[in-house]
Amino acid sequence: MQERRRADRQVVSFPIRVKWKDENGKQLTEEGLTENIGPRGALVFLPRNLPQVGSKVNLTVTENADDEVSVQAQVLRLERNSSHPQAALMLTKQFKLWKEKVWDYAIEMLEEILNSEAEQCPNPSFLFFKLLNQLRSFLISELLFINPIILELS
Repeated sequence: MQERRRADRQVVSFPIRVKWKDENGKQLTEEGLTENIGPRGALVFLPRNLPQVGSKVNLTVTENADDEVSVQAQVLRLERNSSHPQAALMLTKQFKLWKEKVWDYAIEMLEEILNSEAEQCPNPSFLFFKLLNQLRSFLISELLFINPIILELS
C-alpha cells in the first residue's frame, strides 16, 4: 500500500467533538480523542458511532475550552475495531486556523515535554527508549490497518 500522506503526523491526544449527519439526515455528535494529527488532518478515536466514509464532518478540538477550534473535514477511512473505532479525517477548509491553533500548538507542546524530560532525565538513552516506544505504538496502530489488506491480497 502506497503512503499518501503529504506531511508528518504527531502522536498527540486532544479531546474532540465530531458532528455529522447520518444517511437519514439526523444530526449526530460524538466525543472522542485524536490519536495523531497532521497539518491537514487527524486520526480520531470515536468510542460509539463512526460517520460514513466520504461524509463531511465538523471537527472541534476542545483542548482549550476558552478557544475551541472547529474545522470542516471529510472521512477518508474507518477502523471498525470494536474496542477502538477510529476515523481518518482530512480537512476541507480552515487549513490556516488548524495549522496555527492545533498543529503548531501540538509541536510546541511536544517540544516542551521532550525538553523537560531531557532536563530531568540523567540517562539520555531512557528518553530515546521512550520515544522509540511511542513510535512503535504508532506503527502498530498503522499496521492493524494495513495487515487486513495484505491478507486480502494473499
